[in-house]
Amino acid sequence: MKIKFENWPNWFRTVWGDDQRRMEVIRGYIAFGGQFKATLADIALRNHVFAPINEPNAHLAAIAEGRRQCALEIFKLANVDHLALFELTKIDRTQGGTK
Repeated sequence: MKIKFENWPNWFRTVWGDDQRRMEVIRGYIAFGGQFKATLADIALRNHVFAPINEPNAHLAAIAEGRRQCALEIFKLANVDHLALFELTKIDRTQGGTK
């Protein structure tokens, strides 16, 4: 059976056959999007969502792009705009700086 990843309700139903567990997973994404935006912003920073991938090695660049796509997938499932997360990362990173 081929799973269509674009069709989220069917994907969740197929992968998480148990209703209770499926709802637990969905509630987790909802909680992420509502309560843990700073954590999602950190995931974005760690996975090059806001910066170009400057990796000359094609294999390592592909891994970095995969990480970026995974982070974007998490944001999509949590119903969070990654550009809004960028606003959370705007801090003064100079030594001793504050926003």
